[in-house]
Amino acid sequence: GGVIEMHHGSHEEKVVLINLVNDMTLEPIEDDQRFIVDGWAAGKFNLNVPKFCVAAAATVEMLGGPKKAKIIIPDPPLTPEDIQSVLKGRGWDADIVAASKMSDMVTVHPTGILKCVDGRG
Repeated sequence: GGVIEMHHGSHEEKVVLINLVNDMTLEPIEDDQRFIVDGWAAGKFNLNVPKFCVAAAATVEMLGGPKKAKIIIPDPPLTPEDIQSVLKGRGWDADIVAASKMSDMVTVHPTGILKCVDGRG
């Protein structure tokens, strides 16, 4: 079941808005059509968020809409530097390291991985 809502105006989206801000959405604007994708919600249903967002954008593409998107992120977004700064403020030596530099990085098995808090497998 669901609810069908009727909105006035044309159905010609000008932009795809991909919203990654948890538990938030954008209200429709009658005279400014945009295709709103609450990408964060896909994660709530264990869906692949990037694939979900691209599939939604592809819908607009198939309808002949413009290939224009705005990706909305939390303000301000959390960065590795934010975490590093907090740790350094507590007296830690914290380096940011690319995953490609970690030789023991492995893909998580689909059924999961069990690790002790100290990192032992």
